[in-house]
Amino acid sequence: MYNFLIVEDEKNVRNLVVSALREIEDITVYQAENGVVALQLMAQHSIDAVIADIRMPVMDGLKFLEHLRTHQDKTPVAILSGHDEFEYAQLGMRYDAFDYLLKPVSRDDLQELSFRMIRYLRSQKNLEKEMNNLLLRVEEARPYIRQRFFDDLTKGLIDEAAFNEMVEFLNLQLRWAPVWLALIEVDELGNEYLLQNKSTRLKLYSVLSAIQKICRSWQYCESCTIADNSVLVIWCPPAENYDENYFPENLDLLLSEITMRFGIDLNIGLTDRLENPLLVKEGVEDARRAIRNKLLYGSGQIFETFSDSCVPGSSGAVRMDTGALMESIWMGNSDAAQEQVAHIFNKIFTAGTEVRVSSISLFCQKLLIDSLRILEEECGDISGIVDPGLASFNFFQYSQSGIILFFQDLVSKIANRIYQSRQDRHKDIVAQAKSIIHKNLASEVNVTTIAQELHFSKNYLGQLFRMKSGMTINEYINFIRVEKSKKLLLDGKLKIYEIAEAVGYSDQSYFTRVFKRVVGCLPTEYRRQVGG
Repeated sequence: MYNFLIVEDEKNVRNLVVSALREIEDITVYQAENGVVALQLMAQHSIDAVIADIRMPVMDGLKFLEHLRTHQDKTPVAILSGHDEFEYAQLGMRYDAFDYLLKPVSRDDLQELSFRMIRYLRSQKNLEKEMNNLLLRVEEARPYIRQRFFDDLTKGLIDEAAFNEMVEFLNLQLRWAPVWLALIEVDELGNEYLLQNKSTRLKLYSVLSAIQKICRSWQYCESCTIADNSVLVIWCPPAENYDENYFPENLDLLLSEITMRFGIDLNIGLTDRLENPLLVKEGVEDARRAIRNKLLYGSGQIFETFSDSCVPGSSGAVRMDTGALMESIWMGNSDAAQEQVAHIFNKIFTAGTEVRVSSISLFCQKLLIDSLRILEEECGDISGIVDPGLASFNFFQYSQSGIILFFQDLVSKIANRIYQSRQDRHKDIVAQAKSIIHKNLASEVNVTTIAQELHFSKNYLGQLFRMKSGMTINEYINFIRVEKSKKLLLDGKLKIYEIAEAVGYSDQSYFTRVFKRVVGCLPTEYRRQVGG
C-alpha cells in the first residue's frame, strides 16, 4: 500500500485527482489545500509520493518542494502547472521534481503518472534491499562504501549524523570541524606520458593513484577520485594543530613531484576555510570554477578561490563561469545572454591587473565553440547559418569593447535562431501528428502509435499537442471521427454500425456514447433532426 498526498487549493481539481487515484487499489490518498498543511500531514503520516499544484496560497508548490529538498526529503513530487506557468514548472524540475502535468489534467494522465510513481517507489525499495545485502559483506565492500560516502558528500546528500557515523565506520581522518579543499585535476591534453600509446586510461589511473598515495600521507587529510581525471583532497586539522602554510606547501611539493615523475601538469583549485564538511559540495564547485582559469593563466598552477590576485604564475584566480550564459543561449533568451557576455568580459577586464591577450583569445575560442555547439545541437547543420571560417576567427584584432560587442551580437543571433527553430519544430510535430490521425482515422490510431511513428515519448507528445492545439490527442481523434461520421449520417447510405466502423470504432455502442458526448445527441437523432 502506498500513501499519496494531493496538494491543491482548487477543490474541484483536488477532488478530480483524489477520485482518479482512489480507483487504484494500492493507493491511500491524503489531501491538503496548501504547502503548510501538506508539511503537517507529512509529519503525521508516512507519505510515499506527492502530487502538488504550483500556485497556492500560504505556501506554493515550489516553496513546498524547496523545503522538502532543503531538509533532505527525497519523497517524489510531481507538480501540476497551468500553460502560463511553464517556467515555474521548469524551476520545479531543478528541485528534482518527479514530473509535471499541464492543466487541465485527465483521469488517464493522473493514473498513468501514479503508476509510474509506484514503479519508481518499488525500484527505490529494491535498491535499498541491494544496499542492505551489500552491507552484509562489509569488509570486501569497504572501498566501495568509502567512495560512495565521498560521492554523496560532494553532492550534498549527507547530513551531520550520517557524516559522523560514516567517518567512524570508515576510520577517516575527518571530524565535524572546519575543512579546506583542494581539487587536483590532471591536465591530460598535451602530455606525452598520457598520449604516447593506447594505454592512456591505465596511465591516467597510475597518476591518480600516485596523487592519492601522496595526499594520504599528509596529516589530517583524506582523498578520493571524483571524476575521470580529478582527485579531491580534504584537510581537516584540529584547531590546536592548524598551520596555515601546511596544506598549500604540500600542494606545491605535489605539483613538483608529479611533474618530475610523470612529466605532466596538475591544476589545483584551493578553497578557503569551510565551516563544516557539509559545505564540501559548494567548495568543490568553487574549486572547479577556479581551475577553469587555466585558460587565462595556463596549466600547472594553484588557483585559489579566495584570492583577488590575478597575476600569472601566482595562486590567484579570475572566475569565468559561462554556465549561466550557455543556459540562456539554450533557452533562447537573447537579452539575458547579451547581459551575461558583458558581465563575463567586464569582470576579466576590470580584474585590477594586466591580463594576457593570448589567454583571452583562448577563452574567446572556447566561448565561440561552446556557443556554436549548442546551435548545432538544436538546429542540426549550421553551415548555412554561420560563416564557415568563424571557428578559426582571430580575436587579436579586436579591442576589449570590440570583443564584447562581437559576442553580444553572436549570442543574440544564436539564441534567437534556437528560439525560432524550437517554435517551428513544435508546430511541425503537432502538424505531423494531425496528419497521421487523418490518414489512419479508420484504423487503430492513438497516442501510442503516433508517438512511436514520430519517435517521441507519449508524455512529451501528449503535453506538446495539448499545449499547441488546446485538446488532448484522444479528444482530437474523437472530434475528427465524429465530424466525419456527421457527414456520413447526412449522406444516408450507411447504417449506424457501418458508419462507426468507417470512422474507426469497432464497437457501435461506444461510438454512440462518444457521438452523444461530443454532439449532444445520439447519431440516429442527429440524422433525423439535421438530415430531415
